[in-house]
Amino acid sequence: MALMQLTHQSQELLLGQCISKIYHHTQGNALDAFMQLCFREICQVVDLGPSFWLIEDAEGQLLAHTLLTTNTAACPDALNETQIALLRTIPANGMATELDDSLFSKQLSACALAVTQEDSSLIHRFLFFPAQEDTSLNDKQLQFIAPHLATATRLKTLQNARLKRREERVAQAICNHSGRIFEMNESFRAVLSKQIHEWQGSSLPFIPSTTHSLVITGSCIFHIEPLLGYWSVEVMYFDRVFCLLSNKERQICFLLKKHFKNKQIAEELGISQKTVDNHLTNIYRKTGLSSRSAVIANLK
Repeated sequence: MALMQLTHQSQELLLGQCISKIYHHTQGNALDAFMQLCFREICQVVDLGPSFWLIEDAEGQLLAHTLLTTNTAACPDALNETQIALLRTIPANGMATELDDSLFSKQLSACALAVTQEDSSLIHRFLFFPAQEDTSLNDKQLQFIAPHLATATRLKTLQNARLKRREERVAQAICNHSGRIFEMNESFRAVLSKQIHEWQGSSLPFIPSTTHSLVITGSCIFHIEPLLGYWSVEVMYFDRVFCLLSNKERQICFLLKKHFKNKQIAEELGISQKTVDNHLTNIYRKTGLSSRSAVIANLK
């Protein structure tokens, strides 16, 4: 009896250490590296072979499709469309489902489960294979770990955005797909409070869209970048010297502030480099500023 109790406590201790290390890996790693490190921690508790971690949005668009392996020289295998379609039939309730299906004939005891990420519409889908064929996986342990993987991914995503904000010292916020702001720095709050009179402080003055990365509202221009389940939003405003500029010219000014070269500006805006040159000429003429550096110096 004492041996059984000790074994049970040891398993719980290993599981607790695994979860702790998963959250520890949210600091200082790229997303792909984070996912692989998480998998290595799980393998200390559950004897797993190469597995898969998929992340999709509410519309079913696949945002991440990662082969999980403890081997640093991972093989480039990926799930095919039929296999992915089967995984999408698994409800996102965190309950494990054993897949004894010919689609996964190499490992007949594959285990699949899906969970919804907190504060976002993302669904994390996992396909775990045992390290050896014809070996049963511990479903309860995987069911306990999976929600933590989704939560840690959320923390990792936000951490990446915070690091970028600190490094670039920009006025930035993080919001969801409806525009509700989760967090913002004081620079972002100050710009919107001063420049947008009806701003309430809890949401963007527009709904983010995947079709427009640069949005102009009044004297403010917003640059929107998609995160996993969130948006990273940077804002800049124009003072009176820029009041005569067109929206396209203001977009170019924003990219100048981010130190884009003319070729990069052309690619970002989907225009020719010659058109960028023409816009710059007009910007200098309308503002009375004589150089690129002078324009950048006057942008807030």
